[in-house]
Amino acid sequence: MKEDSRNNFDNNIKLNRFQLRSNVDIKLTRRTKAVIRFYGTFDERTGPKKEGSEMFSAARNATPVMFLPFYEPDEEHSHTTHTLFGNQTQDGKLVYTNPYAEMVSGFKKSSSSMMTSQVELTHTFENALEGLVLSGIFNLKRDSYYDLQRGFVPFYYAPSPGCPMTNTACSRSIPTTEPNTSILTVEKNT
Repeated sequence: MKEDSRNNFDNNIKLNRFQLRSNVDIKLTRRTKAVIRFYGTFDERTGPKKEGSEMFSAARNATPVMFLPFYEPDEEHSHTTHTLFGNQTQDGKLVYTNPYAEMVSGFKKSSSSMMTSQVELTHTFENALEGLVLSGIFNLKRDSYYDLQRGFVPFYYAPSPGCPMTNTACSRSIPTTEPNTSILTVEKNT
C-alpha cells in the first residue's frame, strides 16, 4: 500500500515466514536404526499496532460525516509538524474513534519462532529374543515470541458547529480531560 508522506512510521503490513523441515534416517548397525526429525517456523511481522480485524472493525464502525480523517493546516497551523487528525468531543472527552489516526499513530514489529526436534531409536533383537523390538523417542519443542511497539498519541481537531467540512483546520483551542490529547476546534473563517 502507498505510504502517506505525513506518516511518521512505515506501518504497512509485512510478513516474512521461513519454514524448515528435515527428516534423516541413519542405519547405525544391521539391526539398529535412528530417525532424526527437525521442523522450524520463523516469522517476522511488521504492521499497525492493532491487528487487521481490529482495524477493520474500527473502520466499519467509524462515522463518515462527523469529521475528516485529517485536516490540512491553515495559516495559523502552518508551523504544525504533526498530522491534524479529525475527531469530535463531548464534555471534554473524545466521542469517536478515528481509524486512520489509530492506524498511522504507530507500528508493531514482532518475531516468533517454533522449533521441534525428535530423535527415534529402534533396535530389533535376534536369536533368543527374536521378534522383540525396542523403540525410544525423545522430543524437544521450543517456542519464542518478541514484539516491539512504537507510537504516539494523536492530536485531534474537531469542526465547530456550522463549519463546512473542508480539509483545512482553523484555530480555537478547547481542553480535553483525556491525558496526552489536544483538541483544536475548526471554525468557519469569516
